[in-house]
Parts: sequence; C-alpha cells; structure tokens
Amino acid sequence: MAAHESLGEQFKDANANGGREHWNPGDKAYFEYHCLESHNSSDAHLWYRSHQPVTVYHENSGESDLPSTYADRQDAGMFKFYHVEFPDKSTGTAHEDELLTHPKHYYRPDPPKGPLKGRPNG
Repeated sequence: MAAHESLGEQFKDANANGGREHWNPGDKAYFEYHCLESHNSSDAHLWYRSHQPVTVYHENSGESDLPSTYADRQDAGMFKFYHVEFPDKSTGTAHEDELLTHPKHYYRPDPPKGPLKGRPNG
C-alpha cells in the first residue's frame, strides 16, 4: 500500500471518522493506538507501531452480544477486536476504532521511536 493511499475509495462503508462497520480478512487499514501511551504499558509495542498500515487477519471479538452498529458499539464502549499484521510482520490486536481507512483520520500524535526489540511481538 502506498504511503497515505486512501482506502475510502475501496470501502464504501467507511464512516466520517474513517472507521468501518466490519473489517474482513486481508483488508488493509491504518492503525492508530488509542490506549495507554506509556513506555511502561504492557501494550507499548503497539503504541510504538501507531500510524502504520496493517493487514487484517480476522476478527477476535468472540462476543455475540455486541451492539450491531459501529456507532452503537462506540457509544457503549464495546468494540470489536481484530488480529492484525504490521509491515515488520509482527502481529497484534487492534480495537475497531484503531483501524482507519486513511491517515487523515489520525488524531493522536506520532509515537516516540521506542525500543521494539525484547518486547512482545517486537
């Protein structure tokens, strides 16, 4: 995927914030980390990979009682989870609100250049 290539043209179900109702295996997305931004976080390896393209592997949610729409899930604070692969072939789990169709939807600052070696999936 070329840098900053818009995926919105591919995905007609993209919402105004760059999210989607559902991501399918093989879909390309842009990842922006939305949890604890700290070097001491157990998910720091994901924070360091924020603002990178990813490939969606599959949905991880395992919950059948999630609200049916993205907006309703967002209002309830209940998100689908997806297993994704980063350009360096590491993998991780992303909340659906962390997967975007274009980098123009990023609202968090770029992550620091953190140490990826020795961290889980790093």
